[in-house]
Formats: sequence, structure tokens, C-alpha cells
Amino acid sequence: MITLLTDISSDITEFSIKVKNSKRELILIDVNGNENNIDYTHKLFRNTLKYSGEVYALDLSGAQYGYYDPVTPFETYLEDRARAIVVPENPYFGRTRDALMKRLPGSIESVILMNHLVYPYLKLELSNWEKESRISVHRILRYPQEKFTLERQKLLGRLAGVLDGVVDCMKLKHLEFKARLAAEENMEAFRLPSSNEWLQTP
Repeated sequence: MITLLTDISSDITEFSIKVKNSKRELILIDVNGNENNIDYTHKLFRNTLKYSGEVYALDLSGAQYGYYDPVTPFETYLEDRARAIVVPENPYFGRTRDALMKRLPGSIESVILMNHLVYPYLKLELSNWEKESRISVHRILRYPQEKFTLERQKLLGRLAGVLDGVVDCMKLKHLEFKARLAAEENMEAFRLPSSNEWLQTP
């Protein structure tokens, strides 16, 4: 989805922080039901506009901390939400994606697996919506607010339907996989199926 910004951005940089002022208390539970207290690094994008030079933070997952507006002036974002900036050893655009992909297949982290599986379906649905509507996402970004809101709701409704379908499929596969392991009396070796196993028909 970040590629949609290339027409209006002169620079898009991955950025990592340690979060402060979270409006929600996050309690992470692993697949075995154990509480995970790791202080995770939060990822976002630093986006410089091509024509004005203004710099914004684009935080696509800020809602987990109670922040629902994904676009914020960058300096304001750092002041309000970052207690520390994390600088990787070898920064480059796409580094986060590459790091996550190294943990597939066979990842036990269901969120990573879901992101890996759902992306091609979302991309296809977005392409279908553009063909059927005969408008592009780039174009609706230039619409007046009322018309933009209407088209955005239509598009998000389509994408939400795709996401719900993939999540339902994953839940079913997860239950099937657990039942199969339980029948084999091998729950000690429990793991989530690989990305290929999710899509296989029993």
C-alpha cells in the first residue's frame, strides 16, 4: 500500500521507536497462552511530501495504542508518542518486510502469518475495485471530502470482506490442526501450520 504514495512523496523511510503515552494497555499472549512482556519496537513510515517538503509520520498500526489517525506531523508524532528512536544497523526501505519474511514458513507467530497470507488477496481485491469503479486510489485522494469519504467507505468495505474471509479460514485451519495433533496425542510439539499448510484442503 505504501507504493500508492510514490506520486506525492519525495522520500519514504522506515522508522522505529519505543512507544510512550499509549492509550491502551497491551497484553500480548502467545499461541500457548503465555503472557509476553517483551517491549517491542514499533514501526512506522517517515514521509516527505514532494511539492511542499512537509514531513509526516504514517503509522498504519497506531490504533493498537489508541491512536486512530494514521497521519501526523512527524515532529509532533515523536514528541507525543516516542520515548526512544531505534536505529537499525543496516537501515533500508523494506527491511521490516525482509525480517518478517525470514521467519516464514512455519512461523509460530500468527499475526505474521496472517499478514503474509492476506496481502495477495487484498492486492487483488484493490485491483478489481479499481477496474470495476474505473477510478484509481490516486484519483480518489484528490476528491472533495464528502465524495472521498463515500468512495473510501466503499473500498474499505470490500477489503474488510476479504480480510474477514481469510481470518475465518485461518481460524478453521487452526482448529483442524490442533484437533489433528490432539488425536495423535502430541500436543507437546504443538506448532502453527506453515503458510502452505493453511491453504491445503484436508
